Order: sequence, then structure tokens, then C-alpha cells
Amino acid sequence: MKRIAIILASTLLTISTNAFAQSPGCEYQPLAPLISKTRTYQTYMASTTEASLLTTLPLSGKYKGRTVQSIGIDPSSCRTIATISISTKPEVVGIWSFLPKGAEQGAFTSTEAFGHPQDLTVEHDGGSNPYLWLPDENGLGAKRFKLTKDTEGKLAVSDIQFVRMLKKPVASHTITVSADRRFIAIMGKVSDRFRGKQAIKIFQLQDALSTGDVSNLRPISEFPLAAEQQPNGEYRQGLAIVGNTVFVLSGRPEIESTNRLVSYTLMGSKLQSEVLTIGRDFSAQDGEGMFSEPEGLEIISHKGQLALAVGIVSGDKGKKTNRVYKLPLYGR
Repeated sequence: MKRIAIILASTLLTISTNAFAQSPGCEYQPLAPLISKTRTYQTYMASTTEASLLTTLPLSGKYKGRTVQSIGIDPSSCRTIATISISTKPEVVGIWSFLPKGAEQGAFTSTEAFGHPQDLTVEHDGGSNPYLWLPDENGLGAKRFKLTKDTEGKLAVSDIQFVRMLKKPVASHTITVSADRRFIAIMGKVSDRFRGKQAIKIFQLQDALSTGDVSNLRPISEFPLAAEQQPNGEYRQGLAIVGNTVFVLSGRPEIESTNRLVSYTLMGSKLQSEVLTIGRDFSAQDGEGMFSEPEGLEIISHKGQLALAVGIVSGDKGKKTNRVYKLPLYGR
């Protein structure tokens, strides 16, 4: 078991539980009002032709130019939260918090409490300062936590809760909580039924929260990813669930490679497989114009519209630019 340590710029003092306030004129809204207007098992399609740029994330200091691995948006404070992998063995995760449009340089903390930070998820409970989720550091499940601030205003990780989802550890995995807080899912080589394949297991979130261990429970769904998203094709870069729809983002860093957004039903039927070209025009202008990699996927409500937030990273090594794009979602 890896040791768990939180590395902060200064010693933590008293933690404030009401550390983040809503920004005036925030363009993000809670998800619940939009989702409650639809059927519980609504199917959604993403409109790649209506993609638009939401923001650019200005990492600063010694981490300027690093790759953002995943993103989350907290509408209660209008923060965009971003993660980076500072190092591996052990994995050290950096977490940033930005105000809208990247107007603030951002608050930052780092921790060894998590695994590779792909994919960050905001648990949209409708309250202020919601819980966040990341993969655990031992390849067995997920960790739920909060971002708070100490009395000096430093960002801090608190209230960490572990949920075990697998009997045996895997080398890498991605997790998400559905937008309506019904489900928690894990993606990777996580299935005995589909041994050796990238697959998804979906459990009831309430079971995970009440027991802390769903590894011995039968998942409500378990299915392999489509052939175009298996290991010989592309890296899995993001996972998100809304209604009856599971979205998986995949791709490689080379600008000429094919990035994909594939959607599935909760039971694993493939709905749509889209080639993503968003951000390539900007990416071609960054550095040598050789890289455009999808990183991170999140369900959001922006200006009253349900959408996907998609991270795209471009630029040369050590000089990366991290942009977040919006893909509107439409029910069908």
C-alpha cells in the first residue's frame, strides 16, 4: 500500500467548509434542473459540429506548460478544476482551481492520495462545494473528496473516502459518477468476463456510498468498449454518464491521429462513434503544430444548455496549451 501524503506550500491550519462562493454572472448552472426535465433514461447525442471554446487554462509557475489530464466544473462556485500528473511511482497529482475564463491564475495543491488523474468527476448534488472523484492510487476503485481552503487561503484536499470497486488491482483505470448521481462507473481492464479488453463496469452510487465496497456486488452493467477504442487503437481519455448514455473519449497526442467520442447505452450498445477534430486549428498554431490530444470529459450545464466539456491539449513538450471546449447535448 502506498503511503498517503498531502503536500502543501504551507502547513494546513483550520479548514473552511464554505471556502468557495458563486461568482456573479456565472455561465454555469446546476445540472439537476435540466436533467429533471427529461426522462430518467434519456439518450443523448453530442453535436460535434456546434463545438465552441469555453476557456484556456493558464497553468503557472513551475507547472506552466504541463498537460492537464482531466477537468471538472463546479457551478456552485463557477470554478474550473483541473488535474495534472506531476510524477509517477508514486503518482503525485496536482489539482488547480480557476475562476471563469481563466481570469485568475488559480489556486493549487498536490497530493499522493490518488492514482493517475484520468478522469476527474464533479458529483453534482446541487449544494455548494460538491464532492469530487478521482481514481485511487492502488488500482482498486475510486476516491471521493472535497477541495477546501485553509485560513491562509491555500487550496487543500479533505474528507477523502475510498470506494473499492475491483477484487484485483489493475494497472490503470478511469472512473466517473453519473450526472444524476445514480451510478458510479469504472473503465479499464476491469472485467473477468471480457478478459484482456478495455471494459466498463457500472454500479449503483448509493451502494458504493453506503458500503464503501461494491467489488463483490454484481454490476448493473458490464460491457467491452467498441473495437475502435481498444488498446491497439487509442488511449481512453475520458468517461462521462448522463441519462442512458455513456460517453467515452479516446485518442492519441499526434495531431494526425484520430480522436473519437463514442457513446453507448448503459447496457453497452453502441449509439454513435464520432471523429473529433475540435481544436485542431488552434493546435496547428501551437509550437511545431504536431500535437492535439483529448484529455478529460465532463457533463456540464452552460448558459442553460446541457453539454460535454472536452479538454484538448496542444503544443510542444513543456509548452502545452490546455483548452476546454463545449459540445452541446441533445436528447432523443
